[in-house]
Amino acid sequence: MNDITFEIVKIVAMVCAVLITRYLVPLFRNAIGDDKIAEAAKWIKSAVYFAQQTMSAQTGEERKAFVMQYAKDIRDELKIPITDEQIDILIESFVKELRIEEAKGNVKMLGA
Repeated sequence: MNDITFEIVKIVAMVCAVLITRYLVPLFRNAIGDDKIAEAAKWIKSAVYFAQQTMSAQTGEERKAFVMQYAKDIRDELKIPITDEQIDILIESFVKELRIEEAKGNVKMLGA
């Protein structure tokens, strides 16, 4: 009887290990990845606001190039899994958000 109980406990432990590996590990990986992408978005938003405030003499393309390079540096330094295209989309969305806030009067740009 002891051997049977031991084998059942062993099988249950193996099934639990398989379930943890199958479902919980990917869940944790996704949660960590989402946190890193949120971190990248925070830095990109700050860079967009910085560029808009301090680089008013430069063209939009020059400001975007600055923010893009800054975002790539942050991505590489923090090892954030985000592509150049995703960075570009985030930059554009934060510029749009800034323009909307500016139109509402919630944000005042230095050069405006």
